[in-house]
Amino acid sequence: MLSKNNRQMLDHKMERRSFRFSLRKLNTGLASVVLGFTFGYGLISDQPLVHADEAASSLSSASPNQHSAAVSGADAETKSAMLASEATSVGTETKSAMLASEATSAGTETASSSAGPASTAASASADLDSAAGVPLSSDVPTSSAVGEQSASAQEPTAAASQTIAEPAFDSANAAIQENSLTLSGTEIGNTGNSQRDITATISYTGNAGDKVIFKLPANQDGQNQVAYYIVGASSLSIADTTITNDMVNGFYYVTTILKQSGSISQKISIASRRNDSFDGQLIDGESIGQREFTATLSAVDGNGNDLGSTAKTFTQIISPDMDPALSREPSSEASETLLPNVDYTYKLDLKETKGIYDNEKYPTARVNGSVNYGTTITIPVPASFKLNADATAAKNAFTDGTTITQAQTGADIIITVPKGAGSMLAQADVPYYLVGQYVVSGNVDETVTADGNITIVQNLNDQQDHQLIKTLNQPWTEKLNSIAQPGKPGGSAAGAWDDKTISISDATASKPSATKISTFGIQNITIYDLNDATLTFTIADGFKATGITTAKLNGVTKYAYVLYYADGTTSQGTVAAGGTINGKGTSSIRKAVLTPDLIKAGAATDVALYAMNGTIGNYFYINGRLTDKYDDGTAVQVGDQLTNTLTIGGSNLISSVLSVTQTITGGLSSNFKGNGGGGSGYAGTIGVGSITNGYAGEWPTYVLDHPIFYIKLPQYTSFNPDLSIFEGNPVVSTFYVNNGQEQVVKLDYSQSDYVFDNSKLFTSDTNGVFKVAFDINNDALPGLYQGLVYVKTSTPLPKNQKAINDKKLYKPEYTGGIVTDDTYAANAFSTQVLSPGAEFTIGGVSQGNADGTDYHNHGSSLNSGDDSMSYKLTPKNLTGSDLTNSRIYVNLPDNADVVMTGPVTVNTTGSVMVLYSTMAVDLNDNAEPDTSSWLTADEVKDWSQIKSFVIQQPTLASSTAANLSSIIVNVKDRTLADDAGKQLALGYKSYADQFATPIKQPNATYVQVYGQSTETKTVTRTINVHQPDGTTAVTTQTATITRINTVQKDGTTTTGTWSTAGWESFNAPEFAGYTPDIASVAEAVVDENSTDQTIDITYQANEQQVLIKYIDLDENDRVIDEISLTGPTNTQSDYSTAARLQELIAQGYELVADSVPAKIIFDSIDDIDGQVSQVYTVKLRHQTHAATTSSSVTRTISYVDEKGNPVNGSPDGSSTYVQTATFNRTAIIDSVTGEVLGYDVDGDGKVDTTDADAAWMPSSAELGAVKSADPVTLGFDYVDLATVGSAAVTPGQQALTQSVVYSKAKVSGMIKYVDDVTGKTLSEFELPIGEVGSLIGYTTADQIKLYEERGYELTSSDFVDGTQIYAKAGNDFVVHFKHAIQVVTPNDPDPVTPGDPINPNYPDGPRYPAYVSRANLVKDATQTIHYVGAGDQTPIDKVQTQKDAFTRTITIDKVTGEVLATSAWTGSFTFDMEDTGVIEGYHADKKTAGGLTATAAEPDVTATVTYMPNGKLIPIDAAGNPIPGADTPTYPTDPTDPTKVMADEPIPVIPGYTPVDPSPVTPIDAGKDTFVPYTQNEYQLTEQFVDEDGNELAPSKNGAYHYGDSFDVTGDAQVINGYVLVKQENTAGTFGEGDQTAKFIYKQVGRIIPVDEAGNPIPGADTPSYQNDPTDPTKVVPNESVPVVPGYTPSTPTVTPTDPTQDTPVTYIKNQTPIAPEVPTTPKTPEQPQAPTDPAESPVTPNVPGELDHSTDSAVVENNAKAVSSHDKANDAKQLPQTGNAQHGSILAMMGLALAGLGFGIVKPKKRKSSS
Repeated sequence: MLSKNNRQMLDHKMERRSFRFSLRKLNTGLASVVLGFTFGYGLISDQPLVHADEAASSLSSASPNQHSAAVSGADAETKSAMLASEATSVGTETKSAMLASEATSAGTETASSSAGPASTAASASADLDSAAGVPLSSDVPTSSAVGEQSASAQEPTAAASQTIAEPAFDSANAAIQENSLTLSGTEIGNTGNSQRDITATISYTGNAGDKVIFKLPANQDGQNQVAYYIVGASSLSIADTTITNDMVNGFYYVTTILKQSGSISQKISIASRRNDSFDGQLIDGESIGQREFTATLSAVDGNGNDLGSTAKTFTQIISPDMDPALSREPSSEASETLLPNVDYTYKLDLKETKGIYDNEKYPTARVNGSVNYGTTITIPVPASFKLNADATAAKNAFTDGTTITQAQTGADIIITVPKGAGSMLAQADVPYYLVGQYVVSGNVDETVTADGNITIVQNLNDQQDHQLIKTLNQPWTEKLNSIAQPGKPGGSAAGAWDDKTISISDATASKPSATKISTFGIQNITIYDLNDATLTFTIADGFKATGITTAKLNGVTKYAYVLYYADGTTSQGTVAAGGTINGKGTSSIRKAVLTPDLIKAGAATDVALYAMNGTIGNYFYINGRLTDKYDDGTAVQVGDQLTNTLTIGGSNLISSVLSVTQTITGGLSSNFKGNGGGGSGYAGTIGVGSITNGYAGEWPTYVLDHPIFYIKLPQYTSFNPDLSIFEGNPVVSTFYVNNGQEQVVKLDYSQSDYVFDNSKLFTSDTNGVFKVAFDINNDALPGLYQGLVYVKTSTPLPKNQKAINDKKLYKPEYTGGIVTDDTYAANAFSTQVLSPGAEFTIGGVSQGNADGTDYHNHGSSLNSGDDSMSYKLTPKNLTGSDLTNSRIYVNLPDNADVVMTGPVTVNTTGSVMVLYSTMAVDLNDNAEPDTSSWLTADEVKDWSQIKSFVIQQPTLASSTAANLSSIIVNVKDRTLADDAGKQLALGYKSYADQFATPIKQPNATYVQVYGQSTETKTVTRTINVHQPDGTTAVTTQTATITRINTVQKDGTTTTGTWSTAGWESFNAPEFAGYTPDIASVAEAVVDENSTDQTIDITYQANEQQVLIKYIDLDENDRVIDEISLTGPTNTQSDYSTAARLQELIAQGYELVADSVPAKIIFDSIDDIDGQVSQVYTVKLRHQTHAATTSSSVTRTISYVDEKGNPVNGSPDGSSTYVQTATFNRTAIIDSVTGEVLGYDVDGDGKVDTTDADAAWMPSSAELGAVKSADPVTLGFDYVDLATVGSAAVTPGQQALTQSVVYSKAKVSGMIKYVDDVTGKTLSEFELPIGEVGSLIGYTTADQIKLYEERGYELTSSDFVDGTQIYAKAGNDFVVHFKHAIQVVTPNDPDPVTPGDPINPNYPDGPRYPAYVSRANLVKDATQTIHYVGAGDQTPIDKVQTQKDAFTRTITIDKVTGEVLATSAWTGSFTFDMEDTGVIEGYHADKKTAGGLTATAAEPDVTATVTYMPNGKLIPIDAAGNPIPGADTPTYPTDPTDPTKVMADEPIPVIPGYTPVDPSPVTPIDAGKDTFVPYTQNEYQLTEQFVDEDGNELAPSKNGAYHYGDSFDVTGDAQVINGYVLVKQENTAGTFGEGDQTAKFIYKQVGRIIPVDEAGNPIPGADTPSYQNDPTDPTKVVPNESVPVVPGYTPSTPTVTPTDPTQDTPVTYIKNQTPIAPEVPTTPKTPEQPQAPTDPAESPVTPNVPGELDHSTDSAVVENNAKAVSSHDKANDAKQLPQTGNAQHGSILAMMGLALAGLGFGIVKPKKRKSSS
């Protein structure tokens, strides 16, 4: 602790610095809680300030190391599998099965793993700060969503703001600048790197009401989607943000409205969609590739004034790609060759990705339909391959219009995929299948190859000008062999449950859990279609097999079978593929032999899975159960093993055996897996993860026997019981492990009767057994922390690892210190605590009376419990460097009577001072309080008066797990009983030298007070009576109701039921002549829905009524109209009848009488019972008028000829004549009703009759006779009526008609058709009868067409169609024809076919003879270049064919088909020259050949090219003989001239030889060999004897060798005294080119080192070297005597070194003898130190510690020094040791010992510090 004398020094050092921070808010169910606080800071005052919320945006997970705590944005999609919350976004709700909390997005703040965007944004913020002249503020992120109120407005208590309340300033300073908008990158989507998303940073300073709008494209004109990204925004405390997707205009809008003046820095995430987006939707073709977008930022103030704008562009990249591959079944690994004439299946897998995000994830095997605007796949195949179109179509089962075609065998296969067709991710991902065979006659053994590579051309837009083109890198190639080797089929096998065990309970249960005991899968990976395969199943004794369910295989339609039973009987039959074979009788099936009719090559079942896995697989099932007895009656035992097998055999097969062995266990096994996960989030995240019960696969039982679960939570997380769910009431407890750093949640079902059914799994927090939820603590440090799940149960869990076998992770303390064999590991999971970046954070936790001893992100206290509570703050310095002069000011809660109970406790590693104040600190002010009058703990007299304190530290170190400090504050809430619903928050602000402004947070953590409280509500009714005299009388009524509310631990309130009360009734007072509008106010019940009321009562004077009636006297005094007039008594009405009378007269009335006075006065007599006392009448009658109507009757006479054509025969010269008679009638009409009263006959205007028919005048009339015109004058001979007679007509009768017909005399004739070539009449016809002068009704066109279609040609006709008319005589005509001819040529556009009709429309006529076939009209010419002489490399003949080189024509008669003439052959052709091909090793006699001319006489011409072998270079030795094994290269043929060989050919290199003349050779004759002479080389082998440093120890030896000679000189190793041989290098081998060196490498022998009992070398003692073994250079002699050391006795007499090159320490025991007087002597020169000896390698004294130092600077008697001097000198000089024997060494040692004895009484040793 610092003394209070240091306070002034600390205060002087504490400078005020601005800062930036952000607050993370998460939603938990219905309640929103703020927990965890993250702050950034300006590191140095002259550097740009960095907003923490600039680095914390709703960024998507662009790479595996980036995570977002909550996803935000329009159409948000799930961004990370580790997300810790559920995010609701614009248009789409995204969820994760592992999530335990919900967050509303379009602005939820998350952290960025990159500091880049933050730095950029910070610069912009700093510029704005300078321009505006005000300090920048940071904003508290709160959640908001499109269409929702921002969370900051919803929960003001949860908002922690650092914004400084500044005076309003001029909007001119709050304009958008160029740097107001920055982008983290310029590309989005498939960028080719990890930066696939963009973060936009908005920096703005402005006033309340300013609106900042960020606009991005979304679609095109409200139509095509073009922007394949989603948009999110971080939320702000001083502003509300909404995100909208304007689908009509095609834009995203992020709109932020400032609620108060200040500065904001907001992150907008523009996150690329992933490749799995838009599945099944066609992506806009114009967006595939690169598309540039513009992001626009603008602003307006609260009055709509423009505050400027800026824009940035970026490019969206969508780049589809594919990685196609072709494979086949069976695979090439299974069989290198295929049989001809057998169908095989090929698979073309395109592996195409949409390319929205990358070209790796979510590929499809077929064309990806989302980017397909039409695709054509061209697949060249070998010439013999024929596609089986039907099998291919069935295998692919296309439904999208895709087609696969092949025109003919060997032709390209074409796959055509129409626009929008192809694969979707939601479908099964299957490739394109190609089924076909190689059509070959006879035996074949060859490789066939297509003449081109597979090419895919995919259009990426409708214009087809943007394409993706891919070509496989090699052509379709296959090896064919008619005689192939037998193949071995493949397969798989599995048991009933886990391939290993089956429960004995299945044998005794009435209903076994396993009803299928084995499965088998097979694969025909051979090249054969198997038509005689056999499948032999053997079922182990111990199983009761009742049947076999067969599998469906390509080619198999049925199986023939024979079943062999345990009782020796058999049964047989057939079953369809996929059907079940059921056994007969009660005996078990022991063997079954199945014979399928055909198994196609490549056919395969599914891979066998264990039989009871819950799904139906396509493989063979052995149906049945385990029995309790074997066939011989002995009992089936636990531990027995039962094996079932399947043997696959056949004529073309190597027999294959599949088997599965199952061990019988003692009980039903199960499986358990902890589902869910740890999630990710920032410090303070509520419900970051959860663990639920779960399993993997199907098991005999899902019931676990009385389990106990241990969930070890990750470090820095804590159990959240409020979000957890438990069924069956387990005992839930927690304890801590790993030194209290990690919490374990224990769920104990061991004492419960609850049946734990593990098949009950969670779906949206329902149906499961348990869910353990947990939070990240506010004091968490960033990192990845692991959790573990264990379960203890007697139910066997064979798939789970036992905990005791989990050596890596398990600790006994995780399961309460109890280690049992029935405890299993059930999962491991991790929680990622996200880093807020380089920031300063403070984690606040609290503890109420409901929390026990645990601290939580927010504590809980029951208002009826103990009033004690505690807070803990953990400063986290994550800036990367130490903070200096740290001051943290803390306020106690101010919304209740919360008081401290004593001084705070500060746990820290550095010095600290705590001061207290009785005044609260203004946490919203940047100004730092003056602490000069603050108190130390010793000075505080009454802790209940303390309202705040400060923690002062000179240095706050960068935080690690080891140095985290904490501040503990213990308090009491003296009004706890009344505080239910309150959040008692601890707030603070913090200063440091590195902070530009203080960090301010009014709510670091809080204790939620919960319990019951009483709520009161008073409701008032006010009645105002407004009296006739203008005064108002007021009556007030009140009612009070109450209810009891219950506040929950999470802060939510459950309200009680309100009581009720009432208001009395009220009657309005009476006043004469007036009526109140409300006579009385009823009594009323007051409840929770009631509100304050005000009722006003007013009065009105009474009114009187006057009635005026208009009477129709003609209709029994009917009231036409009634007028009601009202008004106060004795007042006058201005009503007059004049206007109404004028209307009625206009309607046909006339006035009779009017009793209405000129002035109407309302009387004072009230009307009683509806009877009006004042009534006036106006009387009227109806007027009448006359109306005349007319009626006509007509007769129409029509004049026509016999055909009905008009003839002008009427008197007036027309073809129609009309006569008319007219009648009139006058009616009398009522002018009011319009009724006809009668008719006026005499014209007096009155009714004379009511008979309408009798009123017509006149009553009848006559139409006169009409004479017809003379027929001769009209060109006719006759008329049927010369005169039409007269006719009488009456009114109303029908009109009359009459026809008059004129006619002429009739004539006829003949027409004939004649063949002028033969003179025969072809046909003749009689003409129809007609009138003279009329057109003849006949046409020759049809007959002429008929004969022309039969080969005739018209020559003349004297009949003219359409104009020929009848004469009185001479009406006979003739039509003449000749035969048409046809000249047949070879190049007719429509060539003829022999046998076809010559005249196509006359199939029964003559046909083309065979003579006119095209083969008889053309003749081909050929030129053949014939090649000989190059053996199997001889080229095949080159044949040039000129089709139709020669032609002729044939003329035929089209009527008879007769050949009339044949022309001579015409034409000739000269062929091109052919270049002669170069064949390596041969030369040709012609460089080019051909150019011959073919004629009709000699159509086929031939030229011959002869190849001859090239000569060789023949190396020869000095004797002229060819050198054995030498290369004899053939002359290379000149690649530019096949008749020549290359000049200057280099001669071959022959190891061990040197050419006499190394010059290149130019052959004179290309066909003759050239001999090249060489001489043989000689090489030296040098043997060297050296030490490890290369120093020579013995003379070298030399020997001579030639190339290829072998050598072995290992036996030349020498014994060299003082050294042993440790290694040989190159002492054996074979000579190549050049001299070689063999090395024998030696190392100096070790010594015997005398040491005392402490392990120290004995000064002056002899250290003799080991003696060499004279017979073995690698060894020293064994049992070597140790040296004599005067005054010491050795612990062993001899030494046998284990390593002859290492020293051996030997312990000597010092003899106990009297000390003689000291005798001075001259000290000897110290020995050179020897190599230390590793005591671990010494067999004599293995316990000598450390290394030994051989430098013994000792003072001994002179004689002793002489005894060892020669040995020391020899070693010091590094010379070879003197040869001798062991006896010589012993004598010297004895002499030294004797001399040393003489000196013990004379010399005193001089002490010297050891150098070791």
